[in-house]
Amino acid sequence: KGGGEMLRKYDDNDLLAKLFLLFNALLHGATGGYLLLTENVAFQSDTYFAMAMLFSLDAWGCVFVVVGVLFIAATFHEGHFKQWLSVIAGTIGGIMFGLYAMAAAELAVNMMVPMRYAIIASFNALIALVGGHELWKRRS
Repeated sequence: KGGGEMLRKYDDNDLLAKLFLLFNALLHGATGGYLLLTENVAFQSDTYFAMAMLFSLDAWGCVFVVVGVLFIAATFHEGHFKQWLSVIAGTIGGIMFGLYAMAAAELAVNMMVPMRYAIIASFNALIALVGGHELWKRRS
């Protein structure tokens, strides 16, 4: 029983969806880990300084890591639980990356980095909406 058998049980759309959730989980986890493990990051750029004005970068890091864990759990669960995880992680992740985008835009030299964070925030919100829509469909 190799990895090929495991991949055969997924259709292309399901596999791509799982890969996207896993990518999103790793993105949040890496962001959170960076904020938690890098000392004096608030003094490295205007973005991190602006973020630290909202709440501590350790708090930012913890929230990003938790969202990453929720996305990992959503990747490997199905049904009702997956939808709830998607709603919670997508909502919190969307808000966090939205705030990150605003902090990055505050003193940005160009808008490329804030735009990236805004796109990530938008996709997190989309994940939350899709999860919520699936929950609503099951309820109806």
